[in-house]
Amino acid sequence: VLASGINAGSKKITNVADGSVATGSTDAVNGSQLYATNQQINNVSNGTTGVVQRTSATDVTTLTASG
Repeated sequence: VLASGINAGSKKITNVADGSVATGSTDAVNGSQLYATNQQINNVSNGTTGVVQRTSATDVTTLTASG
């Protein structure tokens, strides 16, 4: 590990702890974090969950595709 990054000689880096997924974060993320994000996107895409729109301070509306 160097200040400029990690040189693992083209080998897979394993057992990476969860990194912060937030604005400004420079943490590494791992496969399970990417998988969870992809599942959330898939759920919106396939209609399992809808996009939530806040309509007021206390009310939300779930938008779903009609078909």
